[in-house]
Amino acid sequence: MTTLPYFCYFPKDMGYKIAHLTLAEDGAYHRLLRLCWTTTGCTIPNDITWIARKCLCRSQDDIDVLQSVLDEFFHIKKDRYYNKRLSEEYDKSNAKHKARVDAGKRGGHAKSLKSNNKSSSKAIAKTKQSSSNHNHNHNHNHNQIIINNFIPKELNKNTKTYRLIEKHMTTDELELQLEKFIAYHTDKQTKSTDFNRQWRAWLQNNVQWKLEKTGDKNVKQYNTTTKLKEIGDSRRKRRGELLNELQAQGLAKSV
Repeated sequence: MTTLPYFCYFPKDMGYKIAHLTLAEDGAYHRLLRLCWTTTGCTIPNDITWIARKCLCRSQDDIDVLQSVLDEFFHIKKDRYYNKRLSEEYDKSNAKHKARVDAGKRGGHAKSLKSNNKSSSKAIAKTKQSSSNHNHNHNHNHNQIIINNFIPKELNKNTKTYRLIEKHMTTDELELQLEKFIAYHTDKQTKSTDFNRQWRAWLQNNVQWKLEKTGDKNVKQYNTTTKLKEIGDSRRKRRGELLNELQAQGLAKSV
């Protein structure tokens, strides 16, 4: 998948091609473009169920609109949908990005050779400063704001989060929570290096809240406070049993 979080948009070209679309079709078209761009290879599977879920379709009418847009503006190759113009822009962006990366590497190599001619102490100081700037830029580049077409990674089926979602949340509820999650962090302008981790925590908290609200006792939240209390209770119980045993043997006095 391209490392660029954006793609070129040409309003004039778009106007000629999609002027006949309804408001719903126009929205579906742009959502499909975003989905393609953020999916590996700028293509999406030829699977309307998968696409509808990613596009948050709510009804059969939504799916019908999505399918009509796919039929008109997207092509199928090796069982995957792609948009010809978007794929061209994708290849151009990747080529430009690769050229910038290669130029940066060459510039960095030349700079390092020049630095080697300086004294040892100055070289060490320069290395530390360069490292600090690199870490700052690294954190800056990866500490991103959530975007409206955020697509979470598939949950690992062996995790606690997946089991909770499978047992206590329907597909519609899951999609609704995704919309709320995106809206919340968009309004807050949250910056994060890992929105998928925050998404998993959001789901866990939502399921826990749901269970507490319905009075379901089958699932218990083991947060730090609860766990420490259980450990304390267990230790007190063992101490009490030991005291009773010593008192029975006459090795301890009764209180």
